[in-house]
Amino acid sequence: MAETNFHFLVNALPDVATLAADEIDEVRYLIESNLDPASLRAFRFLLHRNDNKNLLKLMRKRDGILPKMADRFNTPAVFSF
Repeated sequence: MAETNFHFLVNALPDVATLAADEIDEVRYLIESNLDPASLRAFRFLLHRNDNKNLLKLMRKRDGILPKMADRFNTPAVFSF
């Protein structure tokens, strides 16, 4: 994995600031389909940050700590809502 050059993959990606949620899933599929298994595991570790935020948000909501207006699910994530 240390010898892999990801410049072409990164250059092929669209600007993520302008993408809708369903388009982000397409970009994630594009990335995952072009990675070897070791790189895919490393890429998914990047997504665990959103998974942790989502889990904490659900636990706060369950305990009544989180206001109802904070229902946004962070994507992309490895685990779905």
